[in-house]
Amino acid sequence: MEQMNYEKNVQYLKKQENLLKQELEQVQMKTKEEIITLKEELEKKKNQEWEILQKEQDENMKKKIDIEINKIKEELKNKYEEETKDKVEQIKQLTENDFHLKLEQYKEQIEKDKNDFINNLNIEKNNEIEIFKNNIEKMKNEEISKMNEENQKVCTENKEKDNLLEQQKKELENIKEQWETEKQKEIEVLKNEIYSQNKEKEEFLKQELQNNYNQQINQLKEELNEQLEEKYKYEYEIKIQNVLNRKQEENQQKWDNEKQQIIQMYEQKLLLQKDNIEQTLNIQNQQWQENMQLQKDKQIDMLNEKIDKLDMETKLLNEKKNELEINISLLNEENMNILNQNQNLEDNLKNNEDIYQKKLSILSDQNCKLEEEMKRIKEDHTKESEEIQEKFADLLEEEIDRIRKESESKVESYIKQYEEINEEYTKKKEEYDQLLEKANQNNKELTKKYEENIQKINEYEDMIKILENKTEEMVQKKIEELTIEFEKKKRDFIDNEKQVLLSNYEELLEENNRMKEELGIQTNITIRENEEKILEITKNYEMKVKEIEKDYEDLLNQYNNIKYENKEILEKWNIEKETKEKELKDLNNINTQLSSENNEIHLTYKNLEEEIIQLQNKYEEVKEENIFLKNEEHKKLTDKLKNLENINKNLMDVTEKERELNLKNVNIIKCLQQQINEQTKLYKEYTDELNNEIKTLKQSKHIHTDNTSNNNQKNNGYNDNIELIEENKKLKLQNEVISTKNDTISTVLDNLTKRLSFIESKIKEKDFGLDIIKQADHLQLQDFK
Repeated sequence: MEQMNYEKNVQYLKKQENLLKQELEQVQMKTKEEIITLKEELEKKKNQEWEILQKEQDENMKKKIDIEINKIKEELKNKYEEETKDKVEQIKQLTENDFHLKLEQYKEQIEKDKNDFINNLNIEKNNEIEIFKNNIEKMKNEEISKMNEENQKVCTENKEKDNLLEQQKKELENIKEQWETEKQKEIEVLKNEIYSQNKEKEEFLKQELQNNYNQQINQLKEELNEQLEEKYKYEYEIKIQNVLNRKQEENQQKWDNEKQQIIQMYEQKLLLQKDNIEQTLNIQNQQWQENMQLQKDKQIDMLNEKIDKLDMETKLLNEKKNELEINISLLNEENMNILNQNQNLEDNLKNNEDIYQKKLSILSDQNCKLEEEMKRIKEDHTKESEEIQEKFADLLEEEIDRIRKESESKVESYIKQYEEINEEYTKKKEEYDQLLEKANQNNKELTKKYEENIQKINEYEDMIKILENKTEEMVQKKIEELTIEFEKKKRDFIDNEKQVLLSNYEELLEENNRMKEELGIQTNITIRENEEKILEITKNYEMKVKEIEKDYEDLLNQYNNIKYENKEILEKWNIEKETKEKELKDLNNINTQLSSENNEIHLTYKNLEEEIIQLQNKYEEVKEENIFLKNEEHKKLTDKLKNLENINKNLMDVTEKERELNLKNVNIIKCLQQQINEQTKLYKEYTDELNNEIKTLKQSKHIHTDNTSNNNQKNNGYNDNIELIEENKKLKLQNEVISTKNDTISTVLDNLTKRLSFIESKIKEKDFGLDIIKQADHLQLQDFK
């Protein structure tokens, strides 16, 4: 039944695990769908905002460019070339320095985080080991005290059993001694009675013979007197006297002879009776002694066998006790391991919850900061665009007024200087062509360097991705290894527990069956011994009764013989009868005594039966205790299974929370990477536009040759320089945004690496940690897929 219940519990746990897995899959699907929807919404919003901003910027820039390109180009070409060279070199140096600094900082932070993490892990492991040792020692001491108490109880019970056995032995010995004394008393009483009866018979026979003799003499005298009274009185008297004398002599002789013969016969009979009685008594004594010796030997053998059995049982009990102590110690160690695991899991859960809350707060703060920065950037952008438009309009008005004044003042002098200017123009044209070629070469070199920097950035991003993939693969492998080890240990632990419990259960069943058989054997032996004793007592009593009856029959035969021989002795027979009645009364008294003895024996038998009932009650109590212990063990097992279920549930909750956090962090990283890519694309587009504008300037130079074209080129060059300055400002802002976002990405990645390393180190300490890590990696891989 217990095995069936255990299997049912295992099946129920499996069903619950399947249900939990299904729920986890459903939750994962829902989270994936929500993440996809959120991503799509964010991308749509970002695209819409960027499109709106780009449209506004394009419209404003086109309007301004259409108005002012033709005015400022020629005046600001030289300035622009010099400024662009300086700025490009500065930008290159800044980008390279920032890149190297960030790499070094990132490496230093990774090393610091690793060292801190390793130190924290060592400290936590040492603390956990000390706590585990203390808990194990406490549990061992408690269990040793419990085992000592149980051993003391068992010892007291064994002592009580030994005392009961000793009392039973003493009672049996007392009963034997009483029976022997009573038997000896009965034998002595019978001897005295036989001796007194023989004496009485001798006296009685003597008296009868004398009376018969006197009666015969008197009869003869009377007859002779009647016949010879008249005749021959004198002679006859003489003759009578002679005859009487003769007869007296003859009678005396006969009497003496008969007396001697009777005495001899009677003595011979008495001797024969004595011999027979003595022989019978000796035979009975020998038989009784032999029976008693046999009984004693049997009892001694039985007691020795019982003692040997008890010794063997005590040895077996001690061995089983030692085995049980070992099993209990193992179970206690397992309980301590489970308790420590539970405590560690609870601590980990608490730490994870605290870390989760802290990270949530950090992420919420970061989100708030990012939102504020986005708002601030948008507001600054709008403000800067408005301010730039206002400033640009003011500058345009001022410069237009100034140009008008200068043009009016110079129109007059311009005609004079026209020829000089033409000559100078040709020279400057040649110089300008040279400068343009140099600028083109410098721009090409800058573009190459810029592309190299972009390649380096891409390589850096690829390196980050490779590191992320490697870390993910390593974590997945570790989690898989941990899951495999945890499943193996779990299976081995459950199998070992099953085997130990089944072996203990079988041993307990065997012990109970042995106890039952031994108690049944002991009860049967005691019942048989009591029955044998009762049979022996009844046999002895029947033998005694038969012997008494035989003696009585012999006496009756003798009495009948005497009666037939002496019919005239009725009066004396009555006396004998009275004596015999007295003897019968004595015999009745003896019978009453024997009956009382039988009653006492019956009482002892009842007492033995009561003792057997008490032993049976004790056996039932022991049986109930065993059942109670089995139920307690079953309850403990069910509690262990429930604790394991709760642990699994808590672990699944923790893994779900961590998975959600990882998904959120990964989504944040992806969004930031997308923003970086978008900004890099914008930066490339701006650089391409600048290159295109430089080409257009080159083409415009060949077309415009007249004086009017020279003025217009100056104005257009000036406007181009202003636009390029504004674009450089925008690019600086975008580079700053990219740097801030790269910093946030690096911090997020550092936090994630710290978190993963911390969780891995904490989980690896447990037996089931590898399984959990593998399950978490599996879930994370599914999410990435």
